[in-house]
Amino acid sequence: MFLQVYADQEEMAAFFYKQFYPAVYRTACLYTRDAHLAEDVAQETFCKALQNFHQLNDQIKIKAWLLRIAANTACDFLRLDARWPTPQDPDSLCQATKNRLLEEEVIAKETALAVWRAVAKMSPRLRQVLLLRYRENLSLEEISTALNIPEGTVKSRLHRARSKLFKRLSNFAP
Repeated sequence: MFLQVYADQEEMAAFFYKQFYPAVYRTACLYTRDAHLAEDVAQETFCKALQNFHQLNDQIKIKAWLLRIAANTACDFLRLDARWPTPQDPDSLCQATKNRLLEEEVIAKETALAVWRAVAKMSPRLRQVLLLRYRENLSLEEISTALNIPEGTVKSRLHRARSKLFKRLSNFAP
């Protein structure tokens, strides 16, 4: 799929940007919690990826590789800013379908916000595997590769993250 030969670096950049920008941007948003900062992180991620594309050993795992770069870049940005902002617009974190009744929309938004808050309170290590697994739909092997940790560690972190999420949400009633 990604083993295509591109005429120039610009063509390759356009393909990767079109193919992976949504996932990279979502990852950046989840780390920074700021849409504008996430755009900067996504842009920097693609710059770093294009500069270091020759270091990618297995092109099949490019999505995991890009998400790892995005996560590291977001952490770098946050470290430089020395801040961890809260979301300004909770509605941007939820997507409600247009056909739902107003009551269902409100319940869905409140539930999504409660889940987001519970996930945001987790340690970065637990939050990271949870988001990569369920938000980005990466396999355990891809998460293992992206985070450079054994697959067993991914499984145990995922189990701990789900348990903590369940405990935090058990008191929530929409």
